[in-house]
This record gives sequence, C-alpha cells and structure tokens, in this order.
Amino acid sequence: AASRDEHDCQGIYMRPLDNAASEALLLLRRRARTGHAEYVVHYPHVPSSSMLNGLLCTLGRVQSSLLIRCRTPEDMAEAENAWRLQFQNAERKCIHVQRSRRCNVVGCIAGKR
Repeated sequence: AASRDEHDCQGIYMRPLDNAASEALLLLRRRARTGHAEYVVHYPHVPSSSMLNGLLCTLGRVQSSLLIRCRTPEDMAEAENAWRLQFQNAERKCIHVQRSRRCNVVGCIAGKR
C-alpha cells in the first residue's frame, strides 16, 4: 500500500486532452527532502516520473491542474478502461498515433513501451 498522504491527493486521475481521449494516470506521494508534498506520476505507456506537464509534480501543481480525480466506481471503471487501452496501444503505437495525431517520424518510439 502507498504511504499515507495527509493532503489526500494520491489516487487515480483522468487527464483531459484537447484532441484525444482522456488518459488515466496514478499519483502517489513521495517522500520529499524539501518538506513539501511531491508526487510521482505513473502512466500506462512510459516509466513513472516526478514531472507533471514538464514541472515537478507538487501539491500545488496537482491542485491547480486540469486533472480530474476518480472517486466513484464509474469514474474508476472509466480510468481502468482508458489505462488498459493505452497500455495495449503503447505496445505498437507511438504517443502521437495513440493521441490520434500524425507522426512522420519513421520508427518513432515516443510513448511506446
């Protein structure tokens, strides 16, 4: 089980995207040296990261982000379906194609597992 998070930000979230289906992600609290709450972001298609939208994933950034927390069983089912689909797609498609975009890079491996 994950460590306790006094800020209650750990959990499953949906990340809305402009021109593609929302993506599921998992946020887990990490022990921070600075004393500030920091989180590790887990995606189905790439290794975990301490970055959210290119910046360190902190409590404030999570709270001000567009991430949507999954709390109901219906939300969790939607997130599970999105996670499984992206995990499967990441086996053979780059992130650009996963997000219904064009990719002109032959052999692109961005977002592939």
